[in-house]
Amino acid sequence: MTSGGFTLDNREEIVRFEHLLQKCTARLCQVPINLPSLIVGFDAIQSHPKKNCVFYALLDIRLHFICLQVEIQRAAGTWNECFSKGKLEGGSVLDSEQKLFGKMSMYGDLTSFTLRCRALWDKVMGFLVLLVTPNQYDEFIRSKSRRRKFLQLARKTSENFGKFGESLAAHVKEFDEKFRTAEAHGAGRLRKWVFLMESLHENPQIELLGFSSVMAQQMELLERILKRWSRHLEV
Repeated sequence: MTSGGFTLDNREEIVRFEHLLQKCTARLCQVPINLPSLIVGFDAIQSHPKKNCVFYALLDIRLHFICLQVEIQRAAGTWNECFSKGKLEGGSVLDSEQKLFGKMSMYGDLTSFTLRCRALWDKVMGFLVLLVTPNQYDEFIRSKSRRRKFLQLARKTSENFGKFGESLAAHVKEFDEKFRTAEAHGAGRLRKWVFLMESLHENPQIELLGFSSVMAQQMELLERILKRWSRHLEV
C-alpha cells in the first residue's frame, strides 16, 4: 500500500483487505457481504488492458454496496425498534419526541440510500463498459444519459449483454421515476411517506427494500460476468 493514497498493490493485500472487510460488514450488517468479490475480480482482469482502472471501479462498487446495505438495514431496524406492532403505532409524529426522532432517523437513512443507490447503478454501468468495451468508456462518461448510452453499447456487444442491459436500464428508469428524481431534483417524495404513521407495508417506501434486493442481484451478476470475461466467454 503506497503512501500517496489508498491503493491495494498486490493480491496479498487484496486478500487481507477482503478478509477485514467481511469482518467489518458482519459487524455492521449482521452478515458478511461477499459480493462482488475483489479477489475474483482481481484474478479475472489480469489480462485486461486497463486492469487497474477496472479493479478500482470494482472496489468502489463493493464499498458503496456495503454502505447501501447498512443504510437500508439501519432504517429497517429503526422501524422495528420504534414503529412495529405494539410500539409507537398510529397517531402523528407530533405526539412525541420519540416518534419524530425515529422518523427523522429513517428519513436520513432512506434519503441516503436513494441517492447512493442511483449513483451505484451509474457505477455498475460504467464498470461494465470499462470491462467489456473499454474504448467506449469516455463516450459513455460524456453522454447526457448514461442509462441510454449503456443500453446502446450493451446491445452492440452481444445478445446476452443486450438483454442484461435492457433489464438493468428498466430498473434504473423505474427507480428514477419512483424515487431518485424527486429526491435529487424536486421537493422530494420520501418526506411525504416516511413521516406517516401507517404500517410500513401500506407505505410506498417499502418498495426501497425491493430495489435493495434488485441491487444485490446485480452484484451477483457482476461476479458472474467477471468470471465469464476471464474465460473469454461471451458476457
